[in-house]
Amino acid sequence: TATTQQLEVVLLLDDSGSMSWDALANPLPPGASNSRWAELVSAANQFLDLLAHFGHNRGQFGIARFPAGDSVNPSTFDIVPMTAIPDVAGMASAETAVAAVVPLNGTPMGDGLDRVLAPATSYFGPETFNRRWLVLMSDGAHNAGTHNPLEFIAPPVGTAAVGASLAERNVELFAVAYGIEGHSDVNHVLMKQLVDGSLAGGQIRNVDEAGTTAATLALGLRDAIKSG
Repeated sequence: TATTQQLEVVLLLDDSGSMSWDALANPLPPGASNSRWAELVSAANQFLDLLAHFGHNRGQFGIARFPAGDSVNPSTFDIVPMTAIPDVAGMASAETAVAAVVPLNGTPMGDGLDRVLAPATSYFGPETFNRRWLVLMSDGAHNAGTHNPLEFIAPPVGTAAVGASLAERNVELFAVAYGIEGHSDVNHVLMKQLVDGSLAGGQIRNVDEAGTTAATLALGLRDAIKSG
């Protein structure tokens, strides 16, 4: 007999106001194709296609955002609640839901992490044997909300209680960091801390600083999926 690990893949997307700016924090017209958010949507769609191709019927996925669409309705953190990974055609509704999001003010990254990780609302199930990925797409500047992102990594860098950190819950974090360090609402240091505090040290791509296109990022995500 053998035991097969299922996939548990969660996308956590930063839809704060700064994501509507370009990489250097210049304000842009709504819907601009060179905004951080437009880059995110393009990359998320390619990732979801890859996930559907490699992961169909092999586990579950979900998508959440921060801030929530309605500050008094916590369920609006959720874009796609955890569900079975569909085939490529079936992934279209999730991609449409991501593309329909309009960036808002404030960056409560800690609250977004809490939404997908807290026991009461966790996107991840009780079976820690599964392959668990959290794909965090953000410019990195936590500046609002109740929770601090460092609550989810172990001391001495973070403040997670025993058993509550990303690493102890067997969650590996892949960070896709937008914007260029030194410009408004960019904090890639925090993104790297979260990556380092996750299972096996995770991975990070600073896409704007490296001049990475969505297609190049998709290759990185594909290779990460294929490697496990």
